[in-house]
Amino acid sequence: MLSIPCIPAVTTRRSLPNGEWTRMNTSGSGLCSNDRPVDWSDMSAALAFSEYLPVERDALRDETPVLFASSIGSSRIMWSHQVAAVSDHRRMIAFDYRGHGSSPTPDGPYEIADLAGDVLALMDSLGIERADFVGLSLGGMVGMWLGAHHPARIRRLVLACTTPHMPPPELWIERAALVEAEGMEAIADSVLARWFTEGFVVEHPGEVLPIREQFLATSAHGYAQCGLAISRMDQRDTLARITAPTLVIAGTSDPATTPEVCQRLADAIPGSRYAEVDAAHIAAVEAAGAFTSLILDHLSRIDDASVRQENGAP
Repeated sequence: MLSIPCIPAVTTRRSLPNGEWTRMNTSGSGLCSNDRPVDWSDMSAALAFSEYLPVERDALRDETPVLFASSIGSSRIMWSHQVAAVSDHRRMIAFDYRGHGSSPTPDGPYEIADLAGDVLALMDSLGIERADFVGLSLGGMVGMWLGAHHPARIRRLVLACTTPHMPPPELWIERAALVEAEGMEAIADSVLARWFTEGFVVEHPGEVLPIREQFLATSAHGYAQCGLAISRMDQRDTLARITAPTLVIAGTSDPATTPEVCQRLADAIPGSRYAEVDAAHIAAVEAAGAFTSLILDHLSRIDDASVRQENGAP
């Protein structure tokens, strides 16, 4: 069962600005105790995020943080199933895009480059020079932009249920106009029907309900602007520039970014790997166990051509 509104209970340690360590428990209702926005005067969107580390400091096996970026219309709660496994040995940071979750909603228009710029600013504010990046749907679009345009900042990539180009643009333009006029409720049923298989909805209503509630709570303007950014996006010509060892994950029943679409994405990224899980679009929830195992394996791999020559490939 997912916990609302924060990522579920997990006892963590977090590094404070003065270098000290504190133990905190994020259980309970309301905002997580480490749920905090960061205010940067030079940013148009100060992203809210949650940060998790191992309970025991010496359990941190890899100093490189892992960033988690969710789907359009979702938030950090999408990664609830991954928190315990990832933060057992890694520093995990899950954030909300502008216009989503607890982050503010600046005026549009937004572009994928703007969303990626917010992530770079978040990294800078936390003193993160280089990170691993896990993105699903819109999160994957942002991840591939970062991998192509800032290869020195992204060590490894996981791109799940995503695509570099998502025509027709009219789909997103019409959807944006609808939610701006009538609110998120107007598209909730049709979108959720694509996010999860019918069988999963019937058998696991407690998993789906928090995701639906988060979707309905999303800013209509933020959703619309992110959707319009997707309508204008075409990253196909930059994929070959990605130097991060990349895992592409597809949901076998995903109607939005089908396995064929994800396979083409994997084929376009040098040296990438491809895998499928039994799920629709939000595979991190519907196939949580298999999905988590795949990302942990990828993020812990030793070589991948010495992490693609420390990301300065070829």
